Amino acid sequence: MRKWSKFVRLSPGDRGLLIFSFVLLCSLRVALWLVPFSLLQRLSERSRRTVTPPGPVDVQRIRWAVDTAGGLWPHATCLPRAMAAQMLLARKGARSEIRLGVRWGIHRKFEAHAWLEQEGGPVIGGLPDLSRYARLQDHGQDAAL
Repeated sequence: MRKWSKFVRLSPGDRGLLIFSFVLLCSLRVALWLVPFSLLQRLSERSRRTVTPPGPVDVQRIRWAVDTAGGLWPHATCLPRAMAAQMLLARKGARSEIRLGVRWGIHRKFEAHAWLEQEGGPVIGGLPDLSRYARLQDHGQDAAL
């Protein structure tokens, strides 16, 4: 009930962004289960080419919406969160890159992580030990808008 009361107190714009982020995250998670990542990247790149003219981008608001929506669904892991944030930024004409990294974690357990960068800094998925991840080939770089 507490989450609902917080939700109804949001501005209409924030409610809409949160709902859209949740639907986008769920759709991306299901798509990642069914469709190869490379195909999703190509489709995502194509959609980013048809954005509206660049406008003001509130990166903090997008981060809030994706993180909040992701907290409502346990399957919204780092990759769909990074992809959703990238798509939301692209709708405003902002460029960003999805980064994928791997490392050996505690007890020699293989770990992978995805995060979104804009202008060299993490937008979403930033971790205190992000530098310990060996970056894989860059994915999701925006084409010139």
